[in-house]
Amino acid sequence: MAPLKRVVVELSPYSVQLAIIAGRQLVACGEYVLDVKEALARRLNVEIRPEF
Repeated sequence: MAPLKRVVVELSPYSVQLAIIAGRQLVACGEYVLDVKEALARRLNVEIRPEF
């Protein structure tokens, strides 16, 4: 039987960190930075409209 896999997600206003754990072993991890416009929009609580 394959070990149980878990995904751990940590959110901050400026990035998302992911970790994938199988059993007791860390399989993969990474940090993904949000676009500056998205980060500012979230901080200011405004909507980003698509550019034409």
